[in-house]
Amino acid sequence: MSRCALITGMRQFKKEGNKSGFYFNFEVENSSGSIRGVCYEKDTWNQLEQETSYEIRNFVVRKSKKQSKHDFELLFHKSTEIKECPDMTIDVPKKKFKFVGDILSSDSNIIDVIGIIGCVSEEKQVQTKKGTETLRREITIRDHNLSSMNLILWGEQTS
Repeated sequence: MSRCALITGMRQFKKEGNKSGFYFNFEVENSSGSIRGVCYEKDTWNQLEQETSYEIRNFVVRKSKKQSKHDFELLFHKSTEIKECPDMTIDVPKKKFKFVGDILSSDSNIIDVIGIIGCVSEEKQVQTKKGTETLRREITIRDHNLSSMNLILWGEQTS
């Protein structure tokens, strides 16, 4: 039994040999912690809702392919079964956030942040190293001590 804590928007991928498709990322959590996941099934995206509890069966656990706070990730496929459990509440541990000033001295690459949005740039169309066009937006956040840092949002995350 897990609660869906995060669902990204649907993203498109293209591989050599004209292979293309869609995927989304998600994060589920329970009383023992959280784990990231990826799904290449468009229909599954419509089945999940943030902050909702699910019983999930028939998935693959694999080593994480991306730099992540998780060593492993879940892979949903066509035979993955997702059953909503509306009456179940899951005791999830509180997240430990860091303030902006604490991040500047941190060695960690992936962290949760609490701050105040100070400035938001206009959304810009930019060209990636691979030659594709994508959207980019820069946000400045600061904390109660007025320490600040810039965050860059890409693609669908800019809106």
